Amino acid sequence: YELMRLFQSHWDPGAEFYRWVLPDGHVARVPVMGVVQKKIEVAEFHKATFQYRTSIVQAKEKGRSLAANITHSVDAWVLREMLRRAEAQGFELAVIHDCFFSHPNYLGKVRQNYRDIMAELADMDLVNNILGQLTGQDPGYNKKSQDLSKHIVQSEYALS
Repeated sequence: YELMRLFQSHWDPGAEFYRWVLPDGHVARVPVMGVVQKKIEVAEFHKATFQYRTSIVQAKEKGRSLAANITHSVDAWVLREMLRRAEAQGFELAVIHDCFFSHPNYLGKVRQNYRDIMAELADMDLVNNILGQLTGQDPGYNKKSQDLSKHIVQSEYALS
């Protein structure tokens, strides 16, 4: 909840899109979308009118999507990293969002890869990195734990 509020506090009312780079170099570029409704008159049909509603890219004074988009981009990085590691280790991994499927012979590797990725994520300064990219300033976020990665790698079931 605290991170959600922190991310949302960096909403820019003049932004038409947000852009940040994930640890693997993938560029997240998320447009700010607003709904517009127009009244259209058709002269050929006796000036009949109808309402047309669509989404367009436009800056918005307020929005709630920034925290969700940042979170989803990090989830997607985890997915890409899981796929990269499985390929490097010589087994196939099927994914649906944050569900990972593999032959039972490789599930131990899948679990270990996930723990390793989560530990690496815990060691990163990703919150300050992403917010710094959005604002051009160091937001000064202090992690709640400096040794979380040690607990993650020792955990038995990060995936079940």
